[in-house]
Amino acid sequence: MNIGNLDIHSEEDFRNVLKRAGRTIECSWFIGMIRHRSVGRWVPILVFSDEDKKEFSYAFQLSGGGAECEAFCSRLRRIGWKCDNENQPKEK
Repeated sequence: MNIGNLDIHSEEDFRNVLKRAGRTIECSWFIGMIRHRSVGRWVPILVFSDEDKKEFSYAFQLSGGGAECEAFCSRLRRIGWKCDNENQPKEK
């Protein structure tokens, strides 16, 4: 994997995923940890929830521990900065 080019999906790819999802949703997000009932190990989780309308709630386990969390946060931070850069007014 070339870490210099992590954009392996195009905007069209993401739009196709959003078509399947039906819409984008404004929601609350939480990060926490929970113990597996079966094995008793703690795992980080990322939770998205529509608390106002109570229409959905999703939780995602990051089973790779700290390394996976670090990779996730790093990628999210890079995408955030890229969005900020793309949203800057362009000089003419």
